[in-house]
Amino acid sequence: MVQKRPNIKFRKTFSIDGLNEGLNTNPNTSYVSNPSFWFSYSAIVILSSISFHLVLPFSSSVIWTLINFLHSLLTFILFHWMKGGPIEDQYHPHKYDKLTFWEQLDETTQYTPARKFLLFVPCALFVFFHFFVPNDGNNFHLFL
Repeated sequence: MVQKRPNIKFRKTFSIDGLNEGLNTNPNTSYVSNPSFWFSYSAIVILSSISFHLVLPFSSSVIWTLINFLHSLLTFILFHWMKGGPIEDQYHPHKYDKLTFWEQLDETTQYTPARKFLLFVPCALFVFFHFFVPNDGNNFHLFL
């Protein structure tokens, strides 16, 4: 007589991937996926816009041009020009030294929520710029 093997389901109790999950996060970019960073980033852009309008004695079109230009310049330098990061990964030293912030973000995975947000902000600024600025054609080509 042949005995049937009992139908035992094994539970996964130890996971190498789960153990290493905390080790693979990049300390230089891990905060970008947090919605509180999205709120802070948006608040900084909005408050800088309000403060520029209150402090600078220029027209609205000049101020929106300045905001777009400064945002583009800062994000280009910080996201796409500077390499490495201020925080060294203790488990993988010098792993991120030759990568820009954008390349480090989400381990180069495309279309993550953090990357979508960082792509949305310049597009929203571009739309606000064209909504609040009269279309004279001079400033349009600067940000296209």
